Amino acid sequence: GALLAGGGLALDRLTTLTLLPSILLAPVFGLGCGWLAVRLGSERGAARFVAAAALLKLALVVQPSFPCIDVGFHSGMLAGYLAGEPSVSRAPNPDRHAAALPMPYPPLAYALLAPLAAVDAAPREHLARLALGLLEGTAPLLVLLLGRAGGLSGPAAGAAAATVAVMPEGLLVLAKGVLANALAAWLGLASLTALLRRRALLAGALLAATFLAHFGHSLLVLTLVAAWLLLGAWRGELERPVLLRLAAALAAALAAAWVAYYHEVLGLALATSARLGESWTAGETAYGLRWIRLGKMAQNLLLKFGLLPLAPAAAGLRAAPRDSALRGLLLPWLAVGGAAALAAVVTPVPLRFEYFLVPALGLAAGLLAESRPEGALARRLPACWRVVFVLQLVLAGLLLSDRFLLISVILESTSWPFPVRL
Repeated sequence: GALLAGGGLALDRLTTLTLLPSILLAPVFGLGCGWLAVRLGSERGAARFVAAAALLKLALVVQPSFPCIDVGFHSGMLAGYLAGEPSVSRAPNPDRHAAALPMPYPPLAYALLAPLAAVDAAPREHLARLALGLLEGTAPLLVLLLGRAGGLSGPAAGAAAATVAVMPEGLLVLAKGVLANALAAWLGLASLTALLRRRALLAGALLAATFLAHFGHSLLVLTLVAAWLLLGAWRGELERPVLLRLAAALAAALAAAWVAYYHEVLGLALATSARLGESWTAGETAYGLRWIRLGKMAQNLLLKFGLLPLAPAAAGLRAAPRDSALRGLLLPWLAVGGAAALAAVVTPVPLRFEYFLVPALGLAAGLLAESRPEGALARRLPACWRVVFVLQLVLAGLLLSDRFLLISVILESTSWPFPVRL
């Protein structure tokens, strides 16, 4: 017994030593994100929230006591990638008496981590946690860049970045451990920035990477880009040569993703789709209103978006000039997110539309800071950030103490307990 206890203590100390560099990296990372935000034009007040959120996320996610539900899954997927196995996932089968269904799962996250992966499982899990923290911590900087590309001034784009940084969804994404989804979201923001800058070659490369990162999020990004191009053509906001170049970039990205991965899993995808169609139209999982998801979505206005940023986001969309390039992107973005929300309520498939919408809401708040900087709502943005960041800190404490039930905010689950374990 004493030998086992001594071995456990030694293992705990070894784990602490292994994590120490990442823990020490968090303050440097946070300060670096804040410094970059200022360099990109943000005011210092907004940059402080970007820095604080980045520090918090990286410091939390590397802690073994912090829940990161899917990190074991990603560790296993990385091991399979290193072993040369096909990159597929398993989804719950609507037929409760049948096995889980194999689903396409693009491998870009594992291809990027493979050169750094160690042989045993623990470093792989830590590597996945670290990558997730870096992606989520730097995502507000990409929102800032996207805002600048859409015509926002530095302070207004910084306000958009701060709004995104304080929303609790970024923290909950860490707790869920959805590494591939986070990578696709990060690349999607970079893709949209390149599109607004009219950099067709760069946009094509980034879109291809997005499509190779996560299937569900890539569907949302693909729909958004296609809708934006169509709206721009209809309203005359995109000149014909520019429209053709960007459409060609999108087509090239789809072709590259097909050649690199999707052609290998076409048969699997078709077979799975047919099986899902048979199950969903035959039993309890047929299309219809799902009240539990609707209730969770209402609850998540607070637990994922922080509730308070919704008012400046709505006001920003109303206040923005009709010819604003950013407004022209946000309208289809919000429409695609709304359609995905409707699909989550009436179909068996809930894409992570809330995560998809977070940057759009932040950018809409940035439009308010740009259009009506002296208005009451715009002047209250810093107070809004403080309150919502406190909510994020409270959720962080609940997650670390194992008192927050993540299942209560996950739409895929039919279980809806009270979020806080008293």
